[in-house]
Amino acid sequence: MSLALVLAGLLWTVMTARGGPVLYLRSMAVLPAGQLTLGAVAEVHGVQAREAAELAALPLGPVPARPAFLPPLEVRRRLARSWGGGADLVGEGVVLLPEGAVPERQRAQAAELLAALGRAGAGEGWLEVELLSPLPERPGLGVIPAVIPSVAGRLSGRVQVGLGEVSILVNVHPFAAVARAARDLPRGHLLDPADVELVEQDLTELRGGYLTVSGLQGSLRLQSPVRGGALLEPSLLARNLLVRAGERVVVVLVRSGLSVTMTGKAWGSAGPGEMVEVSLRNPSRRFRGRVSETGEVIVEQL
Repeated sequence: MSLALVLAGLLWTVMTARGGPVLYLRSMAVLPAGQLTLGAVAEVHGVQAREAAELAALPLGPVPARPAFLPPLEVRRRLARSWGGGADLVGEGVVLLPEGAVPERQRAQAAELLAALGRAGAGEGWLEVELLSPLPERPGLGVIPAVIPSVAGRLSGRVQVGLGEVSILVNVHPFAAVARAARDLPRGHLLDPADVELVEQDLTELRGGYLTVSGLQGSLRLQSPVRGGALLEPSLLARNLLVRAGERVVVVLVRSGLSVTMTGKAWGSAGPGEMVEVSLRNPSRRFRGRVSETGEVIVEQL
């Protein structure tokens, strides 16, 4: 194990005991080429100075080659990948401007434009933007998107926007960490975290469907074989349901070290590890329980 990982683990232990850091996201960061760090996109508070400096030095990936917008959800994902700890985030996202990408006198206008585009369509990931026409010379004019093309609900492609009285054309590249098979996987295989690796991808370059972290929640089974390195598409996966709505189920009531097994009815469908509502004799009184690996519903709070 590397020294960096050991230090990150120790830092996470300290943060957990104290309640964790608070990150105040910067509205804009002008960055030289190289590695993007947490300190470049956020001010770290709520911890001792030495711990704040260690957190600020955490890497979050390379500095993008184009102006970009990083929403809070993406900052949190990168922080978890680099550190494994948690933190409270304050702010609506960060505009990243590579040095030389935008003249200094137009940085405020660029930040206004990217923040508006990011709020409109960053989704689960981030946006990188090519400026295809000049920015106005003064900020504070308000951004009005005129045409909103998208890829799978994400803002994408050429977008015409109004910035005050000026019409600006930009080319938007939506990025996300998408799932691909870490090895060859057979049909019928129950997906495990070790079977999946996340790769950061420009979504405009994809021709089929894709899955992000949110799409991998729950128990999933492959409907077709997948070669290692291939993207995992939604059409290839089905939920591994052990409990189905309307069917009779085995309900295990657990309280104070005792357990009682009864037959009940499921009011939803769920796979192992997922929560579902069930009822016993009285259908109007329902309980929430977790589905076990064998399909029983474990209810711990009555």
